[in-house]
Amino acid sequence: MIQPKLKPSLRIQIRTEFMYELTVNMIRAFNVSQEGTVLNTLRKGIVERPYFDRITVYFLNDRNNIEGKAVITIDWNKHSVFLSTGKDTVELDPNRPLIEQVSEAITYIQNHIPIMKRSLGVKKSEVWYHIKNEIQSDQSKYDEARKYCGFPVNKQTPPIWEKKNIRKVNLTFTPYALEEFNVEITHFEH
Repeated sequence: MIQPKLKPSLRIQIRTEFMYELTVNMIRAFNVSQEGTVLNTLRKGIVERPYFDRITVYFLNDRNNIEGKAVITIDWNKHSVFLSTGKDTVELDPNRPLIEQVSEAITYIQNHIPIMKRSLGVKKSEVWYHIKNEIQSDQSKYDEARKYCGFPVNKQTPPIWEKKNIRKVNLTFTPYALEEFNVEITHFEH
């Protein structure tokens, strides 16, 4: 008896979960401290409630100045349009790694980050979350989001770029299957 060749079964994933999975892959590539806490906060602010429209990872040197940064942005308006037009899921092959299915760019980024951090003398990475403007502008909604996600009450001062006369390099990535998601990495040339 001849067995027909069957394509591997596809796993359908909701767009929000897919954005979260990509963000997790990026955070792991950036090798941030307190990864478990960061991933929990990301789940709360992306999957459970759409609070975050930007996540910034700062790559800091021993003086706590920026040597590079990665900015992950989510356009929730564009995301809503995709949901309303029936593009609420993304098909994935469970037999292949997620990264491989999105783009070679993510693999390049994952390989690039450790080399960049080592050559620029990065000592630590910090993750900063930006809550959508419409929530930030309403104090009660902001307080609720902050409590839910576990943010500190006090405002932090963002780190500053190290003063160097070296050109900065920019890498930008938007997956074809998830146009509302963008990663931009900026760092000093190494």
